[in-house]
Amino acid sequence: AGFEAGSAPAGRDAKNWLEPLPVRPVADDALAAAVAAVNAQAPAHPDDGMPGLRVSSCASPDGATLVTAINDTQTYLNARIVFRGEPAGVTALTESPSLPVVKTPLGGGRSLLQAKVPPRGAVLLRCK
Repeated sequence: AGFEAGSAPAGRDAKNWLEPLPVRPVADDALAAAVAAVNAQAPAHPDDGMPGLRVSSCASPDGATLVTAINDTQTYLNARIVFRGEPAGVTALTESPSLPVVKTPLGGGRSLLQAKVPPRGAVLLRCK
């Protein structure tokens, strides 16, 4: 049931790499609902109103959570990151931010982390 040499691609497939792949459009409200569902389960995500900020996170072998904040804008960004949990400490592992990372409890087992991210740059935070 796989692709066999000489067989024609299905009607919806691009015939060569120069043609765009056919993609079914996604409604804006469905995309917003998907983003909200992912953010509800993510260890860290951008606070509302931070369109130029991308956040990703992963667990380190020692049990800490590493949070990467990426600034997509041309100016410094005072990033506001919602972190699930209340870490005892937050350490910047990159030379930026030049200002200390501010940690504020939000209640409900969440914290707000604030860090200055350089233009088109990134900050790596270790939360434990």
